[in-house]
Amino acid sequence: MGWLLSCRQAYCEGVDVLYGTNTIHTASKQMLLHLDKLLLPQRLSKIKSVELVWYFKPYAPNTVVVGPLDDLRTFYAFLEALPRTFPNLTSIYMALWGDLTPMKEHNGRQVYMNEAESIKITDRDIVTPIDRMISKFSPKLRQCTIALGSLEYERRRRQAVKAGDVEVEQIHLHHLQERHWRPLNNSSGGLKGYWIQLGHRELGRVWSCGFGEPPPPEPPEDEVLFQPWYLVGEQRHLRF
Repeated sequence: MGWLLSCRQAYCEGVDVLYGTNTIHTASKQMLLHLDKLLLPQRLSKIKSVELVWYFKPYAPNTVVVGPLDDLRTFYAFLEALPRTFPNLTSIYMALWGDLTPMKEHNGRQVYMNEAESIKITDRDIVTPIDRMISKFSPKLRQCTIALGSLEYERRRRQAVKAGDVEVEQIHLHHLQERHWRPLNNSSGGLKGYWIQLGHRELGRVWSCGFGEPPPPEPPEDEVLFQPWYLVGEQRHLRF
């Protein structure tokens, strides 16, 4: 009996270390939406740090095939579930990847909206819901970073620089990261703001396919890199 109790104690301590001292990485939407059904509540309550990737296409043109979980409604369900799923988080890094910049039709083709109009829409649809999500976490949350694709980040960074009332860090000014601060009006005692950071670089692809052949498929979401995007050196700075 003593041996059994000893093994049980070692198991419990090992599980606590596994969930409590590691950063959990995932880009699986199905798992994120149903994690409370996959892991026991006591396991989820031990998790302190997560790095998540959410790929979606809220503004994809009608000609683009959109997956069943790529819409805004699923994204909102994800945001609603996070504070319940991870009640004791101290750090969260979330990378948003996909078609995050609204487009409109002009002369029969899809073009990006102007900067002011685009930011107004993404504030309403994406950033403000993230604000509300962060405010629902307990005061234990001490650090939050949201990484946006380069096109959307460029527009928001430029707006932050013009405003001049928030902290902006840039690589060519000898900072380690491309990011700017977004303050929150949080009366619950939680975070007073979070970082919006340069994430996925949206560079155009060159397709090498024959006449009449379809372009190669997009990489599956599970192939997304989980590491936060750190830029090293001025030569890698995006010059907007």
